[in-house]
Amino acid sequence: MAANLRIERDGHVLRITLARPDRRNAFDAALIAELAEAFVDVGRARAVVLAGDGPSFCAGADVDWMRSSAELSYDENVADDIEQKLRKGVPFENLSAQYSLAPNAKKGGEIGYVGRGDLPKMFEDEIFALKPGTVSGVIRTDSSFHIFRVDERRSPGVIDMQTASPVIRERLKEEEVRTRMAELVGKAKKEISVTVLTKRLPFRYTGTLAKSENE
Repeated sequence: MAANLRIERDGHVLRITLARPDRRNAFDAALIAELAEAFVDVGRARAVVLAGDGPSFCAGADVDWMRSSAELSYDENVADDIEQKLRKGVPFENLSAQYSLAPNAKKGGEIGYVGRGDLPKMFEDEIFALKPGTVSGVIRTDSSFHIFRVDERRSPGVIDMQTASPVIRERLKEEEVRTRMAELVGKAKKEISVTVLTKRLPFRYTGTLAKSENE
């Protein structure tokens, strides 16, 4: 349910009311996302009335939100921009191909079906709360940003061994690779001193590696 909007239907008329009178109905990221969601499906409405609670219809952009946006790193602003484009209906596949650094980016970001335990818990909590056809908010980790879309859900069930065998083999291979990579990274961290030189980076580094402004 929208927290910043009031949506009412009267026959073929859809009335959307901006409900932030304490902020003079100024736009922020949450209100923009809710508006985009509201206009995705207007049903059989032939007219849409946009109104605002309180004495002001809308004061424009929320000053506090604009100030906080200016303080975001380059990557944070890009992630926020991608989220807003998704809310406006830009295809997920196109944005993945354009912005994502993941190996599956050019394939539209598809990772296939996943179950509990396949992904980090912070991703699972978001993904399994989504309905098919909906998109998550931006999920931030120590070094990256992620957005997920759920296309379809399969009901729990039992599959035969012939069908399960190739899936099991692939999972075992993936686990072996992840374990080996984790061992190599752990060994490298102990043996190699890594420092990120932040002075010339075009964005604010937010990772966990040691930082230095000295060249």
